[in-house]
Amino acid sequence: MNAKRDRVETPIELLKDLRAKVHKTRESRFNAQARMDIHNRCSLWVITLLSVSLVALSVATGFSLKLPLGEVPINVISTILSVAVLAYSCIVAMSNFALRAERFLQNGRELDHLERDIALYLAQCQPTGAIDGVCEITREFSRRYTDVLEATENHKELDYLTWLVKKGEQHESGSTNEQAPAA
Repeated sequence: MNAKRDRVETPIELLKDLRAKVHKTRESRFNAQARMDIHNRCSLWVITLLSVSLVALSVATGFSLKLPLGEVPINVISTILSVAVLAYSCIVAMSNFALRAERFLQNGRELDHLERDIALYLAQCQPTGAIDGVCEITREFSRRYTDVLEATENHKELDYLTWLVKKGEQHESGSTNEQAPAA
């Protein structure tokens, strides 16, 4: 049995839990944005290198340079590279890495605003101990969280795991108060 699930949480504890979820999701979205940027850059490099190879082959055959393979293998290689550039360009265009990166970035920013709103609310009600309206505001924050999540595709588990690793590194270097995840 899970002791945390068995006990009844107060509205403030639920709000703190929501804030922790928002934080984890925000960090994961920023990691997803970075991953999409890397995919985009690497894809462009591959297309560029394949294209440069095609140009080099065309120049070499255009100037009738002596190539060790002969004309027929060079034409076959040129055709294969042309098909590879076309196919890979279509795959990259369909993957839309740059657009997806921008969406993850925007989503992370929205989650950042939500987390700050929750933190501000918690800071205002904790010193006074006032809990009037906490249930309603928790529902509202939860609704906003759901709306933000639904606005963008979900990040990969890898993005969350990357956050856990970064969080652990920050903990070990002493730059954060958060506990490192249990192994």
